[in-house]
Amino acid sequence: MSAIRRMNEELTERLGREPDIYEQIDMIIFAVVRERLMELAVIHQIDPTDLSQSQYNHAMKCAKEIQRRNPEIFSFDDSDGGDYE
Repeated sequence: MSAIRRMNEELTERLGREPDIYEQIDMIIFAVVRERLMELAVIHQIDPTDLSQSQYNHAMKCAKEIQRRNPEIFSFDDSDGGDYE
């Protein structure tokens, strides 16, 4: 099964409906941003520079924007009712 098909099935299960094209695109972008965040975290641990910190902060801002745009997808079912930020 392709990764896209698997992602769509997971989104359908989470949303209780078929995801629209914008939600699908945001999820693909989010996956790339999340991977880049992990890379930047490692880079910054190895060689902390202002540039790596700036890039990490920018990627985090992008990830949060995608989360804010898709509250149905990124709602966290925690017991204390906390926010994802």
